[in-house]
Amino acid sequence: MNDKRHNPPRLAERILAHVASTTEPAALLGDLEEEFCRRAEMDSIKAAKAWYWQQIMRSIPPFTVNSTVWSMIMISNYIKVAIRNMTRHKTYTIINLAGLAIGIACSVLMLMWVADELSFDRFHSKSDRIYRLLVEPYQASGKPLAVSAPILAGKMQDEFPEVENAVRMRNSSTLLMSAGESKFYESSGILADPSFFEIFDFPFIKGDPATALTDLYSIVLTESLAEKYFGKENPIGKTVRINNKTDFLVTGVIADIPGNSHLRFGFVRPFDLLKEAGRDFEDWGAVSYHTYALLYENASPAAVDEKLIALINREEPDRTVNYYLQPLKETHLHSDFVFDNAVTGNILYVYIFSAGAIFILLIACINFMNLATARSGIRAREVGMRKVVGAARSDIIRQFFGESILASMIALAVAIALIQTTLPFFNELSGKELAFNLLATPQLAFGLLALTLVTGLISGSYPALFLSSFKPVKVLKGSRGSTGSGSKFRRVLVVLQFSLTIILIIGTMVVHQQLGHIRSRELGYDSDHIIVMPMRGEIRTQHETLKEELIKDPAILSVTAASSIPTNISISASSGTWEGKPEDVSVQIHINTVDYSYLETFKMEMASGEFFSKDRTTDADNFVVNEAAVAAMGLSDPIGAGFDILGSEESTIIGVVKDFNYESARTNIEPMVMVIADQWKRYVCVRINGNDISGAISTMESNWKDLAPAFPFEYSFLDERIDALYRAEQRMMTLFNYFTGLAMFIACLGLFGMASFTAERRTKEIGIRKALGASETDIVKLLSMEFSKLVLLANVIAWPVAWLAMNRWLQSFAYRVDLSIWVFAAAGAAAFAVAFLTVASQAIKAAVTRPVEALKYE
Repeated sequence: MNDKRHNPPRLAERILAHVASTTEPAALLGDLEEEFCRRAEMDSIKAAKAWYWQQIMRSIPPFTVNSTVWSMIMISNYIKVAIRNMTRHKTYTIINLAGLAIGIACSVLMLMWVADELSFDRFHSKSDRIYRLLVEPYQASGKPLAVSAPILAGKMQDEFPEVENAVRMRNSSTLLMSAGESKFYESSGILADPSFFEIFDFPFIKGDPATALTDLYSIVLTESLAEKYFGKENPIGKTVRINNKTDFLVTGVIADIPGNSHLRFGFVRPFDLLKEAGRDFEDWGAVSYHTYALLYENASPAAVDEKLIALINREEPDRTVNYYLQPLKETHLHSDFVFDNAVTGNILYVYIFSAGAIFILLIACINFMNLATARSGIRAREVGMRKVVGAARSDIIRQFFGESILASMIALAVAIALIQTTLPFFNELSGKELAFNLLATPQLAFGLLALTLVTGLISGSYPALFLSSFKPVKVLKGSRGSTGSGSKFRRVLVVLQFSLTIILIIGTMVVHQQLGHIRSRELGYDSDHIIVMPMRGEIRTQHETLKEELIKDPAILSVTAASSIPTNISISASSGTWEGKPEDVSVQIHINTVDYSYLETFKMEMASGEFFSKDRTTDADNFVVNEAAVAAMGLSDPIGAGFDILGSEESTIIGVVKDFNYESARTNIEPMVMVIADQWKRYVCVRINGNDISGAISTMESNWKDLAPAFPFEYSFLDERIDALYRAEQRMMTLFNYFTGLAMFIACLGLFGMASFTAERRTKEIGIRKALGASETDIVKLLSMEFSKLVLLANVIAWPVAWLAMNRWLQSFAYRVDLSIWVFAAAGAAAFAVAFLTVASQAIKAAVTRPVEALKYE
């Protein structure tokens, strides 16, 4: 090898001469490779090329080679070596790429979900200056209210110099809308002031936003709703009939509401329709409307809060109501209020998903680092030889970083394919409408590329630094002094990896347990076999007739009418008075107007006193309250106590019904009263025996058509409405299941590779042990024990972290499970069992190898 043909400087001169006469870099690289192959006289041509190439490149003065050519030569060399190592060790390459690809795909999907949650309402150009009015809770245990008095909007604009504009709005009840032959029930309407389109950016496709809501009987439709009723025709100037009696002129069509808007609606009508219906907009006690304020640039929200307090003290000194502003950008993730109009999320889920994405990506990176360091012995001689022929440590570091980044890029390509394939399924599970379009969203493409580069750098960091530190003399003698530290580091990584996995398992189990608890918790009433029919048209005035006809069917056990069903009692007031009420106390009380069969239909129980009875004519002026109301009012003996909330005189409490959940179990049971009053009733609820459901529904439909033929028959089961209360948690639970399963799979994938490599490295040792009489069971125990200890240590680390995280999540529920030790033990046992089986599969494979074959192994 000392022949002058292999002298690097002389070979460099020939290369430089060729560089001067060649303009095509690709041709140059091909010629260089051919020249090098011809001159190589080593047992391994590939190895000779790699080592000599480093030596040749270092012998060329940097200023004599074009920088582009130099970069291409080095990059080409790194890529060739990386590909060569990948193809030489296919099993480890597949494990690495699979783990990275799945990890990146999972992390990207989770972060896309997080980004969507954080993007709510950011599309409004004035979002930084838009605020919503809230009311502080009326009692210490209560929640703030997302409603306000309608008079406040005008007062703020007139008296507060910080307020540029304000808008009032209210959700519309379900309406029957018709245009031509199209007739549907619509529940997505709102009523709003004309300033609505000045404050919020809901772009008009047709019509003028400045005048769209100025006419009392005008209506603005979303694009999809306009197409639903008018097809491809221009809807401007056409009419929509509501509830078969009132025509509204279509004055505008807006783009469909973005999925990341806390306001969701299909049509808008003028807010003044409520005034036309007799609502008093000057009543400070009518705290049942939503108000948004647009502040001037650099205006102080805190100053507005102070002025709101002063305004209420001046106008309504007897009221203990305090208003304050909530930033629009916080509305989606930081709202847990009574009478909320927002599509709300939970900031805790954002934290959990963010942590989960990081955990899964770290688990995938740890796989790469573990396998790379474990294979350090195989590549130690390569590193040593490179250093002998002149490679600097920086060259080795660049090469290994290059290999890890190349692996990340390949994994990225696979991950993109996985994301595209699974995104529709993910959207269905999460209830989102996420899109993955790298060309349309360059920021997503750059973010994904950055994530991949970071993943590659993290994954290759330890292998690059660890392998590049090997001493050439020791390596070529067969000694690798750093192997011990590499082994220790691998153990640390395995512990970290399984700690993260166990945290995810515990989290998933607690979510399952909590959701099971709130779904199986006694609601305080029987929801089985109850059908709910919203009152429409003539049914509102003839519900007693409907009840009499329905009860004739033997499949129908009981019928009642009420203003609210037990899943949502939305009417409330703070004007309640009772015996001994302190002047400075105000309690927000929900009101449910019922009839005499309400208790029987829902199978509720009385705590004391009696429910309403037709035999007592005075009951129509009296009240039944729940236990929460008694506690909030501080009544020690409520039966017979004077009480009023509707302005009637000499009313009393005749009974106390046991508390029942009329909202999600996330919230405490609020004070509630029941009263006999026909004018507010909106639902007919029917209890059936369950033996002939279709027959009972047919009876209901037939009687409905007889009484209200112009209104389509509609119904729902109460159980479905209850399920809807927990839909968000149900979706989160399902997503946790999948992501935790994938995290476990990735962790076991790496553990499989580690166990396989360990068994391979100890093949001769196993052969000797078997030759000396060791049984297959002894071999399996030997190879499995080390990993089992690491998983046990991972449990010790994971348990306290999981306890802190899940305890905080459970605080968001009013009724929650206790964190029990068996959940942690079960999660630890599951992780241990899966890890043991993964390692044992490779240990058994090694244990059954014949000793003579093992002793021949090289």
